[in-house]
Amino acid sequence: MRKMMIAMFIASIGLFTSCDKCKKADCQNGATCEKKVGDCECATFYEGDKCENEVRAAFSGTYSGTAKLGTSTLPTSIAVSNGSGVSGLTFTATITTPSGSTIYNVTGTLTDNTNFTIPAQSVPFTLSPDPRDVSAMMSGSGTLTGSSANATLNFKLNASQINLTAQFSGSK
Repeated sequence: MRKMMIAMFIASIGLFTSCDKCKKADCQNGATCEKKVGDCECATFYEGDKCENEVRAAFSGTYSGTAKLGTSTLPTSIAVSNGSGVSGLTFTATITTPSGSTIYNVTGTLTDNTNFTIPAQSVPFTLSPDPRDVSAMMSGSGTLTGSSANATLNFKLNASQINLTAQFSGSK
């Protein structure tokens, strides 16, 4: 009887201590742990077994593709790098037209682990064949997944109030 009691005591210690599998999980960056499984559930903008990686790190790099602007399809590249805070991104878009390339430097924010927005920002804008620069407000939104990027870039020309939309699709 005594041996049976000792065996039951040892078994119950193992049973109750194994219920909380989070003791060794070491979840990071505000992640929570599922006690029965021991897996980390990452907060938005983080990934990895322990939620140790920022999702935006996977998006850094240059995406090459095209931007459809009206009836024109223009060679375009967008370089993505980390901006401020855990959700900040910096975009350098280079749109090439027959008259040359225009570079737009803007900032954006991840809204979740794959989608971003670009709030309205003032950028230079050139209308061909008129080489004079005019200013425009640029805004947009898009999706970054793995090695591909899709974005809608909106331009509102300040002087004429003309609205233009470019649809970008590209990959690393």
